[in-house]
Amino acid sequence: MSDLHLLRLAIDPAGLARLARHLHIADEDDAGYRLHALLAGLFGDAAPAPWQRDDRTPTRHLVLWAYSSLTWDALATLAHDRFTAPDAVGLDADLISLLRGALAWEACASKPVVPLAQGRTIAFDLRACAVVRLHRDLPGIPATGDHGAIAARKAGNEVDVLIAEALRQQVHPSALPTETIYQTWLASALGRTNGSTVEHLQLTGQRTISGLRRHQAGGRRPIHLPEVRATGTLTITDPVAWAATLARGIGRHRAFGFGMLLLRPVAG
Repeated sequence: MSDLHLLRLAIDPAGLARLARHLHIADEDDAGYRLHALLAGLFGDAAPAPWQRDDRTPTRHLVLWAYSSLTWDALATLAHDRFTAPDAVGLDADLISLLRGALAWEACASKPVVPLAQGRTIAFDLRACAVVRLHRDLPGIPATGDHGAIAARKAGNEVDVLIAEALRQQVHPSALPTETIYQTWLASALGRTNGSTVEHLQLTGQRTISGLRRHQAGGRRPIHLPEVRATGTLTITDPVAWAATLARGIGRHRAFGFGMLLLRPVAG
């Protein structure tokens, strides 16, 4: 039996909007923050991640795909247990009602993820957050001509992959091959798993998302997340390591809708 399950979570858009207004995040550009708030409120530490919104097939529900060590029935039971003891988790009655109302419970389901054998080639789609955490200080770049200055970054800062490379080379990002930079990062992130070999990789989209994250001092701080989308094929070299990679996801911000490898058979 598989230890990993693929979840189909059905979200009621109107219910999610009501929850977002209650939490004062309705105007947030990053939908991942709203969905993260819903999943964390429903399931606590067991909130499934990585997950990804399905924009391919229009339905009356907003559909999320997610990986979890728990089945949907187990997650639903866990949420019920949390809500029957609200004092234990600090949830008030209004918030519980909004959390319940944002999920279309009857339309949610799960199925076991079938383990892949060594040598199997599979196609994938990936939405990742292209950021790196710096290991050393990097000096800033002064303004020149039409280009504004880029601030220096400290070791430990989380930085857009493109900005990090520009600071290393001390050139403006516009002078760099953007697609190549992001594709190289993706290939490296996938290659570090040691559970598969990338056979083909193609970048299919890139944009910057404005978002919010909780600050250690309290409240929320604005951030800008570089989203990259890619498709490709890979071959399994170590089934155990691959299973761990699938469950963990690729890159950072996996609880906010990044890093899930959606798998499908290779065409033909």
